[in-house]
Amino acid sequence: MNWRYVVGAIFLGIAACTTPGPEMPDSSAVAASAPVNPDTPICKMERVTGSIVRQKVCLSAAERKRIEEGAHDFIDVNRRIAGEQR
Repeated sequence: MNWRYVVGAIFLGIAACTTPGPEMPDSSAVAASAPVNPDTPICKMERVTGSIVRQKVCLSAAERKRIEEGAHDFIDVNRRIAGEQR
């Protein structure tokens, strides 16, 4: 194989990695701009615990917030317990 092709392919690969992609809006900015009804289901593809396959999970905004707050509370409690055992 001609060494010029190899060098050219390397430079082309480096240039492709360093060029900026199209500007995407921040998801939090998009979410903040539109009012969300707490009862409207929001569907996302998520990995369910115990599986490597993504599944469509539809939950309302209120349910997602409640689950997130529960996870934060769980982590906080475990951090306090771990701190007391030191």
